[in-house]
Formats: sequence, structure tokens, C-alpha cells
Amino acid sequence: MIIVIMGVSGSGKTTIGQLLEKKMSYVFIDADDYHSDKNKLKMINNVALNQEDREPWLKSLRILLDKYIENKKGLILACSALSKDSRSVLGTNRIEIHLVYLKGSKSLIKKRMVNRNHFMPSSLLDSQFLELSEPTNALVIDINQKPSQLATQIHNHIQL
Repeated sequence: MIIVIMGVSGSGKTTIGQLLEKKMSYVFIDADDYHSDKNKLKMINNVALNQEDREPWLKSLRILLDKYIENKKGLILACSALSKDSRSVLGTNRIEIHLVYLKGSKSLIKKRMVNRNHFMPSSLLDSQFLELSEPTNALVIDINQKPSQLATQIHNHIQL
């Protein structure tokens, strides 16, 4: 089984993914680790990525997802997957994939982003929300709870 945790930057994808990794003994991968240096540099310099920038990154993640599905291994992937196009490249509509959308207000997420050390600056948050197309086929989780509660909620839902 594959769990793809999606949402805008600062929504808690990595934190929740790491907590689920401990609960489920699945492999956790942060899609941010697969960004090219060019993409990271753009974000550091307050330039939002476009779909052309994201395409090679998403295709490499799709290959990763395909391998885990083929080998019937458990994987948790933290990936923004903001647009329908991005989710289509990843193939999140497959039966083997559980899509989890971490949803929160812009003000809460901005507050979180200011207090972290990451290549994605809070100044790009507006572009993330502009890119976001909320999924219709996902477990939607309100992030106004403690991370441990969110991870338990996701785990319990997936175990059903």
C-alpha cells in the first residue's frame, strides 16, 4: 500500500509522514529530497515553480511509486501534489494509493513556515494556494490538531 500525503508547503506533510512511518513500519520518502538543485534555487530566490519545472520531479516520483506498487512494499510519500496535473503524473488515482490531503488556513500555515528552516520561503505560500486544486478522491484532514492526533486519525482510517 502507498500513502501519498499532499498539501501546500508548511501543512505538515513531512512531520505526519515520519509519524506514520513509525506507526506502520513503512518506508517514508520526502519528495522535497528529489527536487533538482535548479528547482530549489528558484524557490530560495522566491520564484514559484511552474508545471514545466515540476514535470521531471514528478516523473521521477512516479517511477518510485511504480516500483513500490510492483514490489508490494509499503511507502509513505510526502509530496505537495497540488494540481490535478501533478496528481495525474503521479498516478494517485490507482487503487493501491491512498491520497491524504492536509488542509489548513493560509494564516496558520504561514505562521508555521516562518518558524522553520526550509528552502521554500513563506513568501511563496500564495503561489501554492493558487496552484492548489483540492482533490475529490482524498482523505481530507484538518491540520488544526496536534501532529500525533493527525497521524493517528490517518492510520485509523487507512486500517479500516
